[in-house]
Amino acid sequence: NEPGAGVGFTFTVPYFYDGLKYAGPKGDCADTLDWESDECSDLKVCVNEFTTWYPRTQELFPPDVLVPVPSDDAMYAGLEAGDCNAFSGEGVYVLLSTAVENGYTGGDMM
Repeated sequence: NEPGAGVGFTFTVPYFYDGLKYAGPKGDCADTLDWESDECSDLKVCVNEFTTWYPRTQELFPPDVLVPVPSDDAMYAGLEAGDCNAFSGEGVYVLLSTAVENGYTGGDMM
């Protein structure tokens, strides 16, 4: 008799990655990697420094554009406080409903 016989299969929880996205008043600037035009020269991107998004945003933007934060809650709080005018995350993180669940009260993020 095999010890695992008849036990069946176990699977990990599926994870769907839909890519790095940006939102916020200057989300369009971040999406186009534009921090140099007149319209986007004040771009500041909040990014959770304990995620895989952080090293990628470090590759895409100069250090003075990035605002590293310690959590997702801090990312939304930074947007609301004006510390940043865009933030990065996967698709579900850039939804207004997700931001509101994490304490954001600033209204529309686009």
